[in-house]
Amino acid sequence: MFDSYAALSWIVEDGKDACLIPAFDTAAMAYHAISLIESSDKLKCMQQAALENARRFNIDQVGKIWLDFFVEKAEM
Repeated sequence: MFDSYAALSWIVEDGKDACLIPAFDTAAMAYHAISLIESSDKLKCMQQAALENARRFNIDQVGKIWLDFFVEKAEM
């Protein structure tokens, strides 16, 4: 995915659960896509890591963060 905004490196880990590619570098995007196509083991590991990472963003965890934020702001 194109590394086109600052928070992306907080959301995913380059090389582990995603490939962060400089914005609009289509040659690098093609290189990484081909690399994953050619290595099914690497692709499967990255897919599994992405699924595990996505669990950090389930509604219970993210909802609690937002709820805590709004309660804190309301108390100010």
